[in-house]
Amino acid sequence: MKNIWARENINDDKVTPDFFSMYPIVDINWFGINFTRIYDSNYVGYHTEKVIEVIEDDFDKISHTRLNFREEDTKNKAERAQEILGNILPVRFINPYNI
Repeated sequence: MKNIWARENINDDKVTPDFFSMYPIVDINWFGINFTRIYDSNYVGYHTEKVIEVIEDDFDKISHTRLNFREEDTKNKAERAQEILGNILPVRFINPYNI
């Protein structure tokens, strides 16, 4: 959809795939650290509060990255997309995590 918008609005001639890309819904806890995002007043941008100040002092805060695949939510999202798109475009999942 973003490729169609780009073509129509800024004359971008990127190839538009013949399928609708979807990402699985996954909760990720990178390195076992709970990051806090501070959003601006319009929720347009944010910054992340530092958790690690000095790696030698804070090394014990780091652990394994944990991923939680939300299968039911992902399934519901795919079903809804298929309902909307019907026979227009097939729905395909893309794995952005390479794991």
